[in-house]
Amino acid sequence: MREPAHIALFASWYPTDPEALNGNFCRAFALLLSGKYRVSVIHVEMDEHISTVQIEEKTDGKMQVFTARVPRKKGIFFAPLNQWRWFQTYARLLQRAEQVSGKAGLIHAEVVWKAGLAAWKLAWQRKIPFVLREHWTGYYPADPQLQGWKAVLHRRILRKAHAVAAVSKPLAQALERWGAKPGVAIIANAVHLPENLEVQQQPEPPVFVHVTNFREAQKQTRQVIDVFLQWKQQRPDAQLWVVGRGYASLPESLRRDRSVHFTGALARHELTELYCRATALISYSHFETFAMSVAEALVCGCPVFYTACGGPESYVLPGMGLQVDAENPATLLAAMEEIAAIDRFDREAIALRLR
Repeated sequence: MREPAHIALFASWYPTDPEALNGNFCRAFALLLSGKYRVSVIHVEMDEHISTVQIEEKTDGKMQVFTARVPRKKGIFFAPLNQWRWFQTYARLLQRAEQVSGKAGLIHAEVVWKAGLAAWKLAWQRKIPFVLREHWTGYYPADPQLQGWKAVLHRRILRKAHAVAAVSKPLAQALERWGAKPGVAIIANAVHLPENLEVQQQPEPPVFVHVTNFREAQKQTRQVIDVFLQWKQQRPDAQLWVVGRGYASLPESLRRDRSVHFTGALARHELTELYCRATALISYSHFETFAMSVAEALVCGCPVFYTACGGPESYVLPGMGLQVDAENPATLLAAMEEIAAIDRFDREAIALRLR
């Protein structure tokens, strides 16, 4: 394949709101690509609260960003119309991107669902290659989310892609089992380095951070809180900050302790500040493809507690944290006791090592 001068990056999600968290790693990866290529980011999403297509163009660093919101009508009768509008808007934005940056030589989709659909169709129409990079845990046997017609489409898109990349080796192996051509490349997620970052020394009292989507089968948030409350009997001044939407799903008994703070979703600078003043990040997952919160915490100099769950064990190096067992909460309790007892991590060295 000839090296393209202009890459159209189709993003399944992209930072479009003040939180700027959803899709932040898609943006970080696109910014890296823009250091060598002309990159146009194209993102289309549906919105049932609007009546006309809304398009925005902007420059982000060296790349052009084209985003659109497309009206979505409720009801199965309108599904074909919604899908047609969605495809047409992708084609319209690609045409506009080529007016600005020249003909695209490659379509790169982040990730298979749903941008991969548009990438497959438009690449076929234009007789140019398309590639995919995937992040999703749904390809793991431990997270069986793909069923029925959606599973068929995922297999088809993976088979049709000129090349496929994954953010970790376990995910690469899973994608090959789902139909991707052998030799799936491993391209780790990019982490955007916060501006004016000041790495802090280990705080007192101990402060732990847990970033979650409140899917208990994956993140084990209830278990994290249970273990923290056990350990807090030794350190009554300790704090746990739980970041993410959906904490109302937890039992009241886990939400009423004042040392457990539920933040909801945080803006990027707020999350960075929390990492910088935390004793450690707790990632106690059964499965992850990369564990973005782990990488973000390390870049801020924050040590991590992590599980060998398909992602973080591939890049967390000695001296950066403590590995715990997702099936044995006693290992998490022991890690809390150990990290609070001694200042054993060089936080400045952790931050510098991953930059």
